[in-house]
Amino acid sequence: MLTKDGEGLYRINGAEMPCRPQELKICRWAIPGALGDAESEDIAARIISFSFGSGIWVGVTRRRLVQMLTDDLSLALAWEAYKNALSKRRWYWPFAGAAIKPTAEMPASVVFLPNGTYNLLRAVHLLARRGMLELVTANNEVIICPKPALVQAIMASQKP
Repeated sequence: MLTKDGEGLYRINGAEMPCRPQELKICRWAIPGALGDAESEDIAARIISFSFGSGIWVGVTRRRLVQMLTDDLSLALAWEAYKNALSKRRWYWPFAGAAIKPTAEMPASVVFLPNGTYNLLRAVHLLARRGMLELVTANNEVIICPKPALVQAIMASQKP
């Protein structure tokens, strides 16, 4: 059972999760060694990050998740333009290129690799087949929900 809980987010009602979202140790955008491949770990970290922000377990619409990937790609382009402007200024003359530093740090992510967005969205379906995510269609949108199996796999990888 899902209840709308903000723009592109749905509260997961009745799911027995093994812990609260904040109890997991998740980097931006990685859960090293938890799921066996970088794409699955990256997309799982992104999906769970919405629950971190809400303080409760939530599902995220595919549209909001794709927007997150698009925003990260835009940030990567801004950082690349900044680095290019700095290199031109250093080697040619002081006023070559406007070097406006992006305000956000650039995270390490699979999204920046060739076909990265495609591979991350493919990982959503792979995790769903493994029983770690549930894809629910409601209100003409696909909602991606973490399942207890995903949380348990992450918890198991983080035990000392």
